[in-house]
Amino acid sequence: MKVANKSGHLNLPATGDEAIMLLVPDYILRDNIVSVDAGVRIAPGESMKYRIRVEEITAELIALKKNRVKGVKDPYGQMIITPTLERIVLDVTEGKKTDKAKFDALVGTIGAENYSDSSFNSPPLVTFVAGGQCGGTAGQFATMLYLAGTHNFHAVYFAIDSPTINHVGLYGPLDSTSSVAPAPGFYDQYWYVETTNGTTGVVGEFMAKYGKTYFDTENHKPTDLRPQLQDLKVAQMNVKKN
Repeated sequence: MKVANKSGHLNLPATGDEAIMLLVPDYILRDNIVSVDAGVRIAPGESMKYRIRVEEITAELIALKKNRVKGVKDPYGQMIITPTLERIVLDVTEGKKTDKAKFDALVGTIGAENYSDSSFNSPPLVTFVAGGQCGGTAGQFATMLYLAGTHNFHAVYFAIDSPTINHVGLYGPLDSTSSVAPAPGFYDQYWYVETTNGTTGVVGEFMAKYGKTYFDTENHKPTDLRPQLQDLKVAQMNVKKN
């Protein structure tokens, strides 16, 4: 079963279960397509184009489906490491000597991505190709942070004008000695990244804006597909000056 929307996209995996459906560009499914290109901002005024093999995207989608079947909630289900994502992180953070410099570079990259108002969250490579919404971009940014060596981050969920959770971003302590769970009166001691547009600040600012807040203090590790995809070639294209 293939379910297309008005924009010519298909819901994958082919299923009637909305909990594990995913929106991806339909050209990925054509038999004659072996790779797709994705432009990535790697520095101010500079972008890189990557040719991503459909085989790598397919492996990522399968991993996402497995995570959802196992009950891994968004955005942690979207934390999937692939060879291309590793290459992108290395390119974005090249020459950056400190964790802060790497963090800022990754924020710039995520902020330059297209936003996709899909009903379903996507994994990192699909998000690079087709854009993504809060859950997908949060999982993508979390995986990139992890690859860059920053592991002290967590998801924070918001119920914006709603009794149910409908938005998610990432937060972490500005001071490594701070507790994982922010306490009342100390919300300015935790950074926050709005991954849909690269906006940053402290958690307290966004709590006031977004409403009811739920902090997820668990540590989640990405699904690492590099061992099974190590023989795939990652084609890097030319740098483009914007």
